[in-house]
Amino acid sequence: MPLSEQSRRVVRAAASLNPNGAQRLMWLLLTAPRCVKYKPNDRLGPLGLLVRPEGSDSATAAKAERVFGRAVLTAELMEAAETFRREWLARQFSKAELAGEIEQCLEEMGMDSRELNASARTAAWRVTASVPGSQEGALDEFFRPSEE
Repeated sequence: MPLSEQSRRVVRAAASLNPNGAQRLMWLLLTAPRCVKYKPNDRLGPLGLLVRPEGSDSATAAKAERVFGRAVLTAELMEAAETFRREWLARQFSKAELAGEIEQCLEEMGMDSRELNASARTAAWRVTASVPGSQEGALDEFFRPSEE
């Protein structure tokens, strides 16, 4: 089932606020979907990697801040964000559908969503490397910077 209009609205807002983070999330969804979890306590679901609610600041978000450079999601989008979260947890859309929505948004903004720069590859690889059971080196070609 595709994303609802409310969910699409907040995905697009998050991607426009943080296009580089959106690109990294898109690549994680496409190449390492097991790394993107369904966590009931995440207020924004995987969009929490891109944005944070207005006025929030937590020590546990430090890694996402460094890796994804989170932007602030305004209060008027929080209702749409809650809809997204409910649909995400209910698995009303797939990880591939979310990646497709992000990709479409990035392309509409003029970004080449499939071209991942070395910094983005490294950041995304760091996230996947911390997943228990992942094979060392399995994602190197996607995420580590090239030797060029």
